[in-house]
Amino acid sequence: MSSTNMSKTTIGFLSLAVVGAIFGTVAFFGLSPFIKTVVQIYGTSAQGSTGFTSRQFSVYGVNLGAPGVNATSSSILNNTGDDVYITGVKVGCEGVGTSKAAYSGGGLAKLLLSVATTSTAAPAAQSAALVGGTTFTIATSSTNFTYATSTSSWGAATTTNIWAAGSYLTFTTNATNTAVCTFGVDGFTS
Repeated sequence: MSSTNMSKTTIGFLSLAVVGAIFGTVAFFGLSPFIKTVVQIYGTSAQGSTGFTSRQFSVYGVNLGAPGVNATSSSILNNTGDDVYITGVKVGCEGVGTSKAAYSGGGLAKLLLSVATTSTAAPAAQSAALVGGTTFTIATSSTNFTYATSTSSWGAATTTNIWAAGSYLTFTTNATNTAVCTFGVDGFTS
């Protein structure tokens, strides 16, 4: 073998070693144009489906000091575009004092809250189809009060717990009071 052939062979092996080193370095650092990233998605929902997590819908700072809109009758519009399944009612009040009948001003034994869907905002009279099928008593024996339900039907027909898209959820009290409250519901969309 001549020295010229040996030089060509050595240069060829060195060239392959350099090219191999370059490809090895590129691959090691993930810079290769030949790498294809494969993303696997796990779950049971069909691709493209959407959803909402459970949420709370609330009316804040309801001042029960005077009868009427945003006091003894407060509403939230369901503008989600979907029906909402109500899974619980929440009440929190501070500064609770003596209650008086909402429109007559007479004495009252209990401060009651009812929650129902209505077609108009803040009506003076509450619907008979009460969420959970019941009214909730706000205790007046202390200046602070909190309450939360934890089941969806509360032993009543669950159709009263469906808040239709485009309708109002109205919180109505039977009395004026010195209390300032937050009323709300937990729910998820259909």
